[in-house]
Amino acid sequence: MASSIQICNKALQRIGAARITSLEDNTASSKACLAIFDTTVEEVLSMADWSCARRSAELAQTNNTPTYGYDYEYQLPTDPKCLRVISTDMTPNGAEDYVIQGDKLLCNETSVSITYTALLTAAGDFGPFFSKALAAKLAVELCYAFTATQAKVDAMQQQADKDFMEAIAADSIQGSPISMRNDEYDGSRL
Repeated sequence: MASSIQICNKALQRIGAARITSLEDNTASSKACLAIFDTTVEEVLSMADWSCARRSAELAQTNNTPTYGYDYEYQLPTDPKCLRVISTDMTPNGAEDYVIQGDKLLCNETSVSITYTALLTAAGDFGPFFSKALAAKLAVELCYAFTATQAKVDAMQQQADKDFMEAIAADSIQGSPISMRNDEYDGSRL
């Protein structure tokens, strides 16, 4: 598995910036990577159903009753934090009826289990396909700061979109396919 330094160096190499040996180095490259690494990890994790971040949990019902629309409130996982719900066990008549409000799931079911995308905080837990998409996104985010050229940023964005789609395709063939709702990836740019 790639380390955070290796992932950052892949992004920096793409844009022609100096490589780093630590995120705490006192260099422009290290400071730029450190400033965006964690938020970019969370953003890319949230964009797809990455196998390395997929977790399952039975949710705990809270003591609160939703104001309207639903009968029950459930706490989404916090360790590791739930970034997005992939699926639930609530499939009466093939339809799921729930809503996410903050870190809660509201529904009319008396028990709920979910599969979700977890926030990964250790680069050693990142899969190779996620790492590829993350490096591509980091390159886009870092590009203008190091090149000050919009054409270069646009080229990095095109490459990132391609890398993201390739990574998703490769990652999705690991195990049995999980059906995805149409709104899970809307074609928005990485």
